[in-house]
Amino acid sequence: MPADHGSFQFIQGYAPAALPGGDRYDAITMLAVLEHIPPDAQRDLAASCLSLLRRRGRIVCTVPSPKVDTLIHLGRRLGLLDGMAEHEHYGFKPADTVRLFTDSGFALRRAQRFQLGLNNLFVFARAGDDSRSTLRSPAGAGQRQ
Repeated sequence: MPADHGSFQFIQGYAPAALPGGDRYDAITMLAVLEHIPPDAQRDLAASCLSLLRRRGRIVCTVPSPKVDTLIHLGRRLGLLDGMAEHEHYGFKPADTVRLFTDSGFALRRAQRFQLGLNNLFVFARAGDDSRSTLRSPAGAGQRQ
């Protein structure tokens, strides 16, 4: 059941099955999510994003560097970290993100590393969407319709 927070909602569950039918979104964010999705489901998720986005919508993804798994493993061995599940990353590499979404009808709008190169940001738009809009929009434009 969606939790309403004014101009946005948190929807718990797996996309697209958990989403209200027919809804379209200005932005879909996947922050450190893709590496936790089994490889056979990644392409289906990327393809479903195309039908879930409004015109001029954006996909915003972050994907950690594979080096993060090494750091997590070291932190666990040293007793500094507990409960981290690096084994759930399915070997996903940040470079796989671009092909995953471009094969599904998106165009890369931005790619950059951050956090000392340990994290990666990707922003996609529908292929053929030449708008130069940023993720900011006029008041009310981000609300569900």
